[in-house]
Order: sequence, then C-alpha cells, then structure tokens
Amino acid sequence: MESVLRGEEISRLTDAACNLEGYCFYFPLRHHSPACALHVKRVIERYRPDCILIEGPQNADELIADMVDPGTESFH
Repeated sequence: MESVLRGEEISRLTDAACNLEGYCFYFPLRHHSPACALHVKRVIERYRPDCILIEGPQNADELIADMVDPGTESFH
C-alpha cells in the first residue's frame, strides 16, 4: 500500500462506490479498529437502517444478549 487514505478521501470513495438509496446496504468489515468503527457509524447515520445484521463467530453466540441489551452503550 502506497499511502493511507484519510477522512475526506475515504468519504469520497465510499460515496462513489456505495448506493445508500437502495433497499439493502452491505458494509463488509474484517479489521476492527476505531477508524473502521467511525466509518461504520457514519454509514449508519447516513443510511438510517431499520435493522442491522451482524455476523460474528459461532462461538460468540452467548454475547448476543449483551449486544441487544438496552443498557448496552451505543454511539449516539
């Protein structure tokens, strides 16, 4: 990789590559970092989905209750 993409560059590329007007929007993400979380947050704020599907490892099923608990902190 020659350089790291920053703020406006990533937003411009996302806007060009992603149609936020469609019925369903996929945001595949493998690397978990604060930067990735920020971009996911921005997409959620712009797309305003009715629901979000999170695919995780099978051995994390016991964490589902914590993820949907109303007391779990969100990023709002």
